[in-house]
Amino acid sequence: MKLRNQIILSAGLILALSSCGGGGGGGNPGPTPTDRFTLSGVVTDGSGSPLTGVQVLLSLNPTTTDASGRFSYGNLPAGGYTVSFEDQSGNYDSRRVNLSASSVDFSFSLPAKDGLRVVSADPGLNSSGVPLDGLLTFEFSETPLASSISAADFTFTPPVGDLELNLSGTTLTILPDEQLPVSQNMLIEYSGEIRNAANVMDQPLRLRFTTDSADSYAPRLVGSRPADGSSGHPPNVSVSFDFNEPLDSQASAIDVVISPDTSVTTRVSGSSVLVSPVGGWQPNTDYRVRITGVRDKAGNENDTFSEIDFRTGDQALNARNREADWNLTTDTIVFASNLGGSYDIYSIRPDGSELTQLTAFAGDERHPTLNYDGSLLAWQQRDDDGFWQVMLVSTADDQLSPVQLTSSGYDNTEPYFSRTPSNDIVFVSTRQSVTGIWSVSADNLLETELDQSFGNGQYQPVYHPLIDGQLLFQSGRSGNGDIWRKTVSVISGEAININLTQQLLSDEHSPAWGPDASFFVFISDFDGTDNLWIGDAAGDLQNQLTFLDTALSEPVVDPVSANNRCLVTMEKGSAGSDLVLVDLTSGEVLSNLTGV
Repeated sequence: MKLRNQIILSAGLILALSSCGGGGGGGNPGPTPTDRFTLSGVVTDGSGSPLTGVQVLLSLNPTTTDASGRFSYGNLPAGGYTVSFEDQSGNYDSRRVNLSASSVDFSFSLPAKDGLRVVSADPGLNSSGVPLDGLLTFEFSETPLASSISAADFTFTPPVGDLELNLSGTTLTILPDEQLPVSQNMLIEYSGEIRNAANVMDQPLRLRFTTDSADSYAPRLVGSRPADGSSGHPPNVSVSFDFNEPLDSQASAIDVVISPDTSVTTRVSGSSVLVSPVGGWQPNTDYRVRITGVRDKAGNENDTFSEIDFRTGDQALNARNREADWNLTTDTIVFASNLGGSYDIYSIRPDGSELTQLTAFAGDERHPTLNYDGSLLAWQQRDDDGFWQVMLVSTADDQLSPVQLTSSGYDNTEPYFSRTPSNDIVFVSTRQSVTGIWSVSADNLLETELDQSFGNGQYQPVYHPLIDGQLLFQSGRSGNGDIWRKTVSVISGEAININLTQQLLSDEHSPAWGPDASFFVFISDFDGTDNLWIGDAAGDLQNQLTFLDTALSEPVVDPVSANNRCLVTMEKGSAGSDLVLVDLTSGEVLSNLTGV
């Protein structure tokens, strides 16, 4: 016969006596001390014999019963608490306790028998060395309604991504999308209302455990884009295999087999493997993509293959393609696109070929920029507190392990690499009362404000193509948006600012230098629509280049002077935006690199 373990708890008030001083001395009395209590209890079996080694959890504090079956928590303020218990047979229960000045006596049995409850959990309460693959199992006393259990009501601390729930009879299994962290105290809580036809569970489900101290677990596939067996995949969208932990970023170790045979590029970004077709997938075609050799950062290899079957459609996906940067050394364009939902970084050749997805991190990656030789890539990305930060990676050997360059606590946006070997990055920061322009070295992470006395917001900075001490930027200091040139002394740090478009009584933005800095281009709404303009470096003459009804933005000039062309973002309203090439003499649109 199974014994029913009983727990009897008592709460005794610890009186905090104020000292009664004798003799002289006046003054105001000190603050009234907060009453503190001790919550203690004895765990017994059905015959009243005490049980030792019962796991107990109150708040985040684990303990066990002693040889007499007793446990105790002292120095507690009044209030409500959740107490969880698990005996050595794996029987689990938890209760809410209201602690106050009066004594509290209550008892309950293990395993619980009063209605719908969780009666066991795996991993066990306060257990250690829990595998990082993260599979959890809860056993209920009765079968709950599946519709009453929601993944959104589970809270994992620290978070572990989305949860896959499976209810089979009285057994609920939970599999997180992310691998559990190493040597981490994990806390799992449920805030929803679990029920069945007869009962509503009033148990405050709460579980704590500690994960394994070493990562010996292979990465596990948790999703893909497109989903296996799907149809209508846009021909211009990469395939993504998503795993439960960050991967070794050496994509060369990954073997990709595609049927029918297709030329692709393969990259690793965070926990995803990205497979991009050179020239796109063929429309209305069945594909099978299989990858092997995926390893995590600890060197653990997934020794099985990951495979998806899908069929393409005939409609390419519209997207917002913008914020391009053009590298002279590699003749590569990088840009941000929401082709996959959130904004990621892509690269493309000036002829529109070799479209390749470079990043697939959680959230948005915006404003990419390459250093002078294309070996470093920076962008802006939100940190855990929601602030934009400048991130940096090496593009060599497909390494994509980003490092945060800027200080936390405020937004740091619009990064732009110098065109010299200094590897300095200029960016916009909100850390002062007025939004200003700062620089940071990719080599030593030293952040410097370039001009403390400008006195107005400064945006969209771009370095001179030949020297680091000069840049263009946009500001509304003169009453409307203008393009300014800033020159910073390398000796004194003094900044000289010249308004290059003050004669235009309109809003100007998005400046970009010509390859030799003899001219610059920008966007102006002079005729009511944002069109491309060109001006001489001295600011004496500006001419409108395009006369389109469609708004343009974010120009970047071809770094080869002889090509005499400029890449701009062309807005298409609800249909997104494209990167188009414009002739700098005629203003003619030469080609659409990302158009569908």
